[in-house]
Amino acid sequence: MRNQLLTVKQVALRLNISLSKTYALIWRGEISSVRVGRIIRVCPRDLKNFVIANTSGLTTHPTKAKLAASTASLKNLQANHHVNGGFTYEQ
Repeated sequence: MRNQLLTVKQVALRLNISLSKTYALIWRGEISSVRVGRIIRVCPRDLKNFVIANTSGLTTHPTKAKLAASTASLKNLQANHHVNGGFTYEQ
């Protein structure tokens, strides 16, 4: 069978994350799964969709990127305006 279902352990290995994190993603519905009694399996297509949906084009952590952008904006504002008692005046 070409599109064989993956075990939770195989999913964890492919994502390079722990089993407990993998189970949490499945329980929250972030990774679609097939349940047969107590057995949980994941379709490779669903795993691929999860990876695509959670792939970011950013090369750095999103929070760090936002912080850097905010810091740059603040420095630009400070360079172009003088702050005095809560009021800003262009220089």
